[in-house]
Amino acid sequence: MFEPLLARLPRDIVIEIVLFEGRVTDAYLQEYVSQVYSRVYKKYFGYRHGLDYVTKNACSLPFYAAWSALIRSTYPKLVKTRTPRGFMRPYAGFVPTKRLENERKKLARKLDRFFDPKTGIYPVSKHF
Repeated sequence: MFEPLLARLPRDIVIEIVLFEGRVTDAYLQEYVSQVYSRVYKKYFGYRHGLDYVTKNACSLPFYAAWSALIRSTYPKLVKTRTPRGFMRPYAGFVPTKRLENERKKLARKLDRFFDPKTGIYPVSKHF
């Protein structure tokens, strides 16, 4: 898929281009978000927010990934034992996993301030 770029440019530059383009990052975030059980999303966000809904909304994937990281650290038993691999299958091995993990953590750091670490939900303001 990225072979024409690899033929003309060094691998490190191609990885930067691919990460900027976003398909690989989205696939990694979809895989990361789908490691938490569907019932957990439904419990916190409502019955519509199953895995199908959560993974198909590309614009909200960073939000769900940050929330998933918070839930994983708070309740580690909510993570599936079998890791889904369907989303990253076309891009397997192209971008190092460590680099994708760093990208996910960078996105999560931007959104961490919106979550209460004790409950995993938005903090409720007393002004409303």
